[in-house]
Amino acid sequence: MARREGKGDVDSLQLADERLRLAIAAGGIGTWDYDPVADAAEVSPELRAMFGFEEDRHITPEVIFSMLAEGDRSRARKALRKALDPEGDGQYRAKYRIHRANDGEERWISSIGRAFFSESKAVRLIGTCRDITDEVSMERLLSEKSRLAEQLEVMAACVAAIPGTIASLRHSADGKPSFPYASDNFPSVFGFTPEDVRTNGAPVFACNHPDDKERISASIAESARTLSTWREEFRYDHPQKGTIWLEGLSRPVPEPGGAIVWHGHVHDITERKRAEEELRASEERSRALFDSNLLGVCYGNARSGAITEANDKLLEMIGYDHEDLRAGRVNWLEMTPPGYRPSNVAAIAELIARGKNERPTEKEYVRKDGTRVFTHSLATERNL
Repeated sequence: MARREGKGDVDSLQLADERLRLAIAAGGIGTWDYDPVADAAEVSPELRAMFGFEEDRHITPEVIFSMLAEGDRSRARKALRKALDPEGDGQYRAKYRIHRANDGEERWISSIGRAFFSESKAVRLIGTCRDITDEVSMERLLSEKSRLAEQLEVMAACVAAIPGTIASLRHSADGKPSFPYASDNFPSVFGFTPEDVRTNGAPVFACNHPDDKERISASIAESARTLSTWREEFRYDHPQKGTIWLEGLSRPVPEPGGAIVWHGHVHDITERKRAEEELRASEERSRALFDSNLLGVCYGNARSGAITEANDKLLEMIGYDHEDLRAGRVNWLEMTPPGYRPSNVAAIAELIARGKNERPTEKEYVRKDGTRVFTHSLATERNL
């Protein structure tokens, strides 16, 4: 027995339809109903507002496609063809950028729909459009934040691997120093934590060696005046390590209001300074021996044998003078008799490989007048 539809049923359907309409409107969703046979679509007021259409404008898929960004148009057309294909599942999904008809503003749209078929032919395609511009912007923002976080992680690892510390020194307009940024290695270099000096950097400057304080202050003032790169080597009385040598390199950036911030790098060069001092002392000892004329001493090229500098004692031993030396006529390979050349080759190879001869070489030299002189020769590499 057929059931008659009563007034209550109609009211319920109208109420349900009204609730759906309100939900769609509240969600900013536009609806569309496309007739593929007539190539015409009915669209909701929300969709017209979304796309910037006038109320009486005739809407077809091509009208929509003409508004799409060039890079999105072919994908949207492909999605429509797939949805209308009787051999497919009838589902339509597309995400694209449009330029609104009324003001040209670019917006991101997500559109979904479903096709209905009769006798293996699409007769209707209904669906919705939703403005997802804010969502896309948020996705991009989150993606950018993730990318920046990865970059910061890599940069932090690089900073941690760099000997020394990376820091920013700020001088306020009245000259008060602070370190608004300092890497984790800051305590190793300066003996203070970044928190200790974030708002007051005076403790660091108080540890500059008394003999270097005036020079450091003057160089910083000059860098601030000319906005030129600051670079200095200086002694620092480290709270835990005692006196060490530091080297700093930074570039100043002026701030509004008169403050200046130097961004740069400072590292410990104590070992290098010690090596330089040891080399200087070694050079002084060598020069003292050279000038004493107690032994014959010379400097030259191990491979070519050319002697470029010799003291008076050596020149006396081999019978040459300073004029011969300046003219390049003194060559220890040429002065070596043939019988001693194999031992010479071995001594040169050891000097090149090890930087010095472990034992003296006993040999003769042919003097300028043809006579011979017997010597003990010992060589070491000279660092210039």
